[in-house]
Amino acid sequence: MERIPSEVSSSNFLNNSLQILPITVTDEAGIISVARELHPNIKSESISIEKVSGGITNDLYRVNDAANDQSVLVRVYGNDTDLIIDRTSDNYFSAKMGSVGFGPIYYGRFENGRVEEYFPASALTLQQMSQSEPVNLIRLIAIELAKMHSLDFESSTDKNSFSKKEAVCWKRIEKWFYSCKKLTFPEDPDKQKLLKSIDLGKLEESIKKCKMKFDHSHPLPNNPGSDFINEVVLCHNDLLNGNILLPNDIDGLEKIKQKVIFVDYEYTGYNTRAFDIANHWNEHAGFDCDFTNGYPTDAKQME
Repeated sequence: MERIPSEVSSSNFLNNSLQILPITVTDEAGIISVARELHPNIKSESISIEKVSGGITNDLYRVNDAANDQSVLVRVYGNDTDLIIDRTSDNYFSAKMGSVGFGPIYYGRFENGRVEEYFPASALTLQQMSQSEPVNLIRLIAIELAKMHSLDFESSTDKNSFSKKEAVCWKRIEKWFYSCKKLTFPEDPDKQKLLKSIDLGKLEESIKKCKMKFDHSHPLPNNPGSDFINEVVLCHNDLLNGNILLPNDIDGLEKIKQKVIFVDYEYTGYNTRAFDIANHWNEHAGFDCDFTNGYPTDAKQME
C-alpha cells in the first residue's frame, strides 16, 4: 500500500520519480523555492536553512518553517556525480522506499536534487556500527537490512533495467571501469601521473577473475547456506555508518520501537544478499580501510 502523508495532498510529485520540477538550485533562494513548491506546509516567511553534515556526493539542507512546525530535507546533487550515480535509479528507489514507509517520504524531484522527509536523527559513528550496549545497534541494523531484503519492486512492465531482479554489481563495476579508462587530467599533471601509475590491464584481469569466482550463478557445492546468500534481493549496496540514522530519542523508546533508519539509495538495486552483508562489514573498516582493527570479528558477525 502506498503511503500518502496526511499533511500532504497527493500531487504529481509525491512518490513520483518521473515528474521533475523545472528548477535548478544554485543558491539559498532556490533551496527555499523547491521546498515551497514540493511541500504545501513550507509557506510562511519564518523559514530558515541549515546545512546538514554527512553528505558525500550531495549537499544536504534542512529547511524549517517555524510558523508551521514543518521541516524538510533538500538534497542537491554534487557536480558531475551523475558520472558514477544513475540518478534515474536513485530517484526510482528513493520514491519506492518512501512510498512503503521504509525510507524518508519522497516529496518530489527537481532538476538537480529532490525534497524528502527530514528525520530528527544523527548518523552513526564508525564505532557505533559495532555497538551492542546500551542499545544493540548491531541487531537493529541486521533487522532493518532483513526488512529491506524482503522488499520487492521488480516490474515486468518497467523498461528500466534496474527494476529487474538481476544482480547489478558486475554491471556497475564494468561501467565504472570503462569510465576510468577514458579518464584524463590534462590540467593536473600530478593527478595524471598518479593515474598513469595504475595498471588498468591488471585491474581488468582482477575484475574478470573475481567475477568468475564470485558469480552468484555458481553456488558453492555442499553448502546449505549457499542458496540463501546468493539469492538476488533488493540491496542497499552502500551501508556505511553515514547512511544509517539513529533517531535522537531512541534511548527513551520502548525496546520494541527501537530502530535505525537507512537513507541514501544512490547505489540501491538488486544484488546478491551476500554482497550487501559483506559490503556492510567492510564499511566497519572506515575510509582508512583499517581491516585489522575495524572489521567485525566472527563473534560480532553472529550477533
